[in-house]
Amino acid sequence: MGGELSTSSSQLLIEGRSLEVFEWKFADSHNIRDSRNTGGSRNIRDSRNTIVLIHEALGSASYWKSFPEQLARAACVNAVAYSRAGHGESEGPLEPRSVRYYQSQVETVLPQILRALSIEEPILYGHSEGAAIAFLYAAEGNPVKAIIAESPIVAPGENTLRTVEQMDAAEPRAELIEKLRRYHRNPEGVFSSWVEGIQLHLARQFPVASYLRRVQVPVLVLEGALDPFGGPAQRAILQAEIRNLHLTVLAQTGHLPHREKTQEVIEAVAHFLTEPLEPAGKALNEDVCDPPGPSSPGPPRSSNEIHPPSQTE
Repeated sequence: MGGELSTSSSQLLIEGRSLEVFEWKFADSHNIRDSRNTGGSRNIRDSRNTIVLIHEALGSASYWKSFPEQLARAACVNAVAYSRAGHGESEGPLEPRSVRYYQSQVETVLPQILRALSIEEPILYGHSEGAAIAFLYAAEGNPVKAIIAESPIVAPGENTLRTVEQMDAAEPRAELIEKLRRYHRNPEGVFSSWVEGIQLHLARQFPVASYLRRVQVPVLVLEGALDPFGGPAQRAILQAEIRNLHLTVLAQTGHLPHREKTQEVIEAVAHFLTEPLEPAGKALNEDVCDPPGPSSPGPPRSSNEIHPPSQTE
């Protein structure tokens, strides 16, 4: 019988606004065994690692669909996903992307969420813009066990500009906003804020790459080989600046590896968390779960997904 994983949702009051939060937690202590002590079990609340998922600029907690639950089961960890203000069902207003926006996420919003949920040393899983927030949070010296950065945008180039221009044209824009309506109260604002954020990065007003050298924790980067926002130049920056980097490039994959290659992503994350890492030679997660049961299908959504146009490198 698989370990019992419970799912719950709640609202947290952060900076005067109600943010939606989803949690996936292993509730029964007998379903977790400490691999360092095969004869006993420990209290889950004290021992279980937690992955905190930080969504992309067009995303929300529900936009992850069933991925957090699948990841929690496979990696034997608890998981949390939340929607930033103005995204998903979280209360607005949606703040424009700016240096102040990212500082607020790192200095106020994320710390308050972690404190409210009693998470002391999270494993941060950030997708795209969410990966930038994870890097910045760790670079400021906050307690983080590891970072999983999916499709990070740290040094946007010409491919990024072309892709944004294509998506911001009248017809693609209208189509994307209609798809976003399934995941957000304010899809128009979410889309406009994403465009502003990319322009901010392109103008080098908020150079995420300059913070990477200050990230001291193990980092797993997952990037699609066809991601128009990535590419060899960006991977070279990541490899040069991050001391403890583990890089996985997924063939025939664009900007959404957790959607396009779900099983490969889950396997890469589970391997990253359970294999001994240098220099300590110790695994990030040494808990062992019983074989998992089937995961739930997640919230019902349309099969029409939001993908940027794929481009070869």
